[in-house]
Amino acid sequence: MEDGAQFAVIGQVRVPAVVDNELLARKLAKLHLVGGLLCHEEKPQVLLSRLEEKTGMAKKTLIPAGFELVDTPLVINAANLAALPGKKLSCTKKVQIETGV
Repeated sequence: MEDGAQFAVIGQVRVPAVVDNELLARKLAKLHLVGGLLCHEEKPQVLLSRLEEKTGMAKKTLIPAGFELVDTPLVINAANLAALPGKKLSCTKKVQIETGV
């Protein structure tokens, strides 16, 4: 991607990993968005400062600091509890906790 690029997005911009603000500031001049933005709260400053919302307020979802995104339905039972990807999860879909957990 060239420095100073502009993107126009209709839909959702998803940045599920923590990104380097310095690199993003150099590469992204403007983000024209009709839809939603999902990113980590640790480093949203550059994304939010480059955001050009054409239809008013885009839906902004921030993944809390130190949390890992789980964007699929999650069923927690005694067998898979230890295999969860992290101790702090930010879930965007249904979470079901089975009996015995």
